[in-house]
Amino acid sequence: MAKQRIPYFDFLRGAAILMVVAIHTFDGSLAFDSPASCAAIAVRQLLNCAVPVFLAVSGFFLSRKLLVTRGG
Repeated sequence: MAKQRIPYFDFLRGAAILMVVAIHTFDGSLAFDSPASCAAIAVRQLLNCAVPVFLAVSGFFLSRKLLVTRGG
């Protein structure tokens, strides 16, 4: 039986990976001294949902996987 890919979840997984890369390249030394730095900090906080999204998508696929035990 061939595995069926769900494009929506592939997109979510790819977006989450890109968000994690963005988190790791973010300069965290910004202060709240200008509107641009406040916006950058807000974007950084929005990117924090990347890991929970990735874990949720992975959990969805793990829950759909058929588990077979040996000798049972």
